[in-house]
Amino acid sequence: MAAAANIFAVAGYRGGSLRQIASDLGLSFTSVKHHFHTKENLLIAVLEANDALAVENLKADKAGLGFLESAIALAQRNLGKRGAQRLLALLAAEASAPDHPAHAWFLERYERVRGHLAQGIAEDIAAGRLSAEIDPSSTATTLMALWDGLQLQWLLYPDFDMISAMRKGFEALLRAS
Repeated sequence: MAAAANIFAVAGYRGGSLRQIASDLGLSFTSVKHHFHTKENLLIAVLEANDALAVENLKADKAGLGFLESAIALAQRNLGKRGAQRLLALLAAEASAPDHPAHAWFLERYERVRGHLAQGIAEDIAAGRLSAEIDPSSTATTLMALWDGLQLQWLLYPDFDMISAMRKGFEALLRAS
């Protein structure tokens, strides 16, 4: 899956091939096909593995840090995963086309992530860390857009201080009432 993630991060889904992945691994094409019957299956496995780790980290951090700090901690960890973040950005753009094999997966992912963010915000409201006037659902949507936009700038400009910009943006949204 790591080889596939690297290929997809560089060439995108449509530009990468199972043959190229097999070649990079020193395996036969049929060996790769045996484990992942289609390129689509491999793509979804790569995306799900990447997301599962992020959700696990976010949940673990949220318990001790609260929503804002757990989100910042996740973004900080992602700084060391430039290839994975580029893969998500590239594939999210590609998958905006309804005929893309990962289109449904990304729709579900955005709903799932929005739900995690809204839940974290709601928990912080219940704990008294955030104002009860904040709407968790709409704020989660705005935070996702901010996160994606800042991450794209970081991918384009490696010296861009995404964490500082994210903290300022998140604080502005979460402190507004």
